[in-house]
Amino acid sequence: MSKSITTMISQLEGALDDEQQYSKTQILDLFKTLTDKKKPKTKRAKSAYQFFMGDAEVRNEVKEENADASSKEILTLMAGKWKSMQDEEKEKYAEMSAQDKETMQQQQPPKAEKKRTHAKTAFQLFMGDAEVRKVVKEENEDASSKEILTLMAGKWKGMEDEEKTKYAEMSEEDKKAFALSPFDVFKGGLSEDEDAQEKWDSMSESEKDEFSKAPVKKKASTVKSPKQSKTALKIYQSNKEVREAMKEENTDSNAKEITKLLSEQWKELSEEEKAPYKAEAEKEKVKHTLLTGGPTLVRSVSN
Repeated sequence: MSKSITTMISQLEGALDDEQQYSKTQILDLFKTLTDKKKPKTKRAKSAYQFFMGDAEVRNEVKEENADASSKEILTLMAGKWKSMQDEEKEKYAEMSAQDKETMQQQQPPKAEKKRTHAKTAFQLFMGDAEVRKVVKEENEDASSKEILTLMAGKWKGMEDEEKTKYAEMSEEDKKAFALSPFDVFKGGLSEDEDAQEKWDSMSESEKDEFSKAPVKKKASTVKSPKQSKTALKIYQSNKEVREAMKEENTDSNAKEITKLLSEQWKELSEEEKAPYKAEAEKEKVKHTLLTGGPTLVRSVSN
């Protein structure tokens, strides 16, 4: 037996409690905990069933009733006992589970909110309308998430301007949250030590007007990076129906800006809606690896 295996067995023996019976699953979970060198996973709250199976009093009762039963058989008998119990009998463990879940949630670090950098367009607000999505799903029960998005984009294209007014107004309202005044733009370019208001007041109107103009965009680099397989986001941005609908709503935007708007819209999609694009991206990745001579495929060749 190798030294590494002996060490792992010793660690496992040290972690086990002689007074407690363990199921195969529990031992495997403990073994993984001891050997996993990766970032520790978030601990989950115990279920009512887990609290019941860990109840020492219940285990002792089952042992007394089945003196010749092995540890594995005891666990099987306890599982059978749980199945036959009434909801009222399980309530104690359900309350323990609820309390454990609440404790776990309190211990979880708060999730960082993703900040948007641009206002949503009318099209994006329409595509994010849960009521519209629900109606389209009901009309197309067999459609996949990707097909639902395509159908919604087609629905947007077929709508009259009057029907789009609601979303256009919502978009204008959303823009106000991202709009910066000329003074805010000017202030953003100063250090904390400088008196922005004093400097602003001393400027002429023509000088102030310069800060209300859109900044000059830098030319994109002409250096081409090596071709890579398309990501799920890239595949979504290339979706013809979705892209054309975004173009129609933003006629003054160039191709690069349309792509950026689609990127913002991507962030608003649910994981279910992103799933088909991610699946397609995985296929692209495999295809790219084979065509570009990625990781070598080892094959056994008989002479």
